[in-house]
Amino acid sequence: MKSYCFQMEYGNLWELYGGVYAQGAMGHGMLKFRKAMVATTSEDERVWEINTGVPIRDFSMDVFQDLVVLVDYRNTG
Repeated sequence: MKSYCFQMEYGNLWELYGGVYAQGAMGHGMLKFRKAMVATTSEDERVWEINTGVPIRDFSMDVFQDLVVLVDYRNTG
């Protein structure tokens, strides 16, 4: 069995789905993604970030659809 470690950084929000680890911080608008290295193809780890433009309360993702769903942190009351 092979194992892979993702580097944990800032934040208290995270998801791991389909070999992609995403992390962010509640109340901030930045998400950082890491796609795991693929040993069978020698593909290196890939890292990218997106600025959502809104403070995030929570998020989810579906890497097979290139989809990120955000829950806005702003108080509407």
